[in-house]
Amino acid sequence: MTYEKFVKATKADLVNKANECFATAAAAGNLNKPAALLEAQFYVGEIDRRDQNRISRRDFWLEIIVISLIGLEIVFGYFQGRVLDRLEQSASATAKTLTSLAAVTEEMQKTEQRLLALNYEVSSLPGLGLMVCQESSLFITLVKRT
Repeated sequence: MTYEKFVKATKADLVNKANECFATAAAAGNLNKPAALLEAQFYVGEIDRRDQNRISRRDFWLEIIVISLIGLEIVFGYFQGRVLDRLEQSASATAKTLTSLAAVTEEMQKTEQRLLALNYEVSSLPGLGLMVCQESSLFITLVKRT
C-alpha cells in the first residue's frame, strides 16, 4: 500500500487490512508472526488516531458552543439586571405615590370632619344649654340651664 492509498483509505479499508494481517499472523510460522502482528498494530493504531481526531474536533466544537452559551447568559444577565433596576425604580415610585396618597387621604378625612362640624345643626331644647368641646366639634354635651 502506498502513502497516497493509505491516507485516502477509509476506516473499513484499514479494518480489512488489519484483519488480513491477523489472518497472516495466524497462518504464519514463528518467524513471520511478529511482523504480521506489528503491521496489524499499525493499521489499528491509525484507526484509533482517526477516531481520536474526530473526537477532538467534536470536543472543540462543543467547547465553542458552551463558551457561546456562557456569553449569551452574561448578556441576558446584563439585560435582566437592567430590568430589575427599572422594576426597583418603579416600586420606589409606587411606594412614594402610596405614601403621598395616604397623606392626602388623611387630609381629606380631616377636611371632611371640619365640614361636617360646620354644617351640623343642633336644635336647642327648652331649658337646656349647649356646650361644645374645644378639641372636637363632634362631642356635644347637653347641660341644664339654670
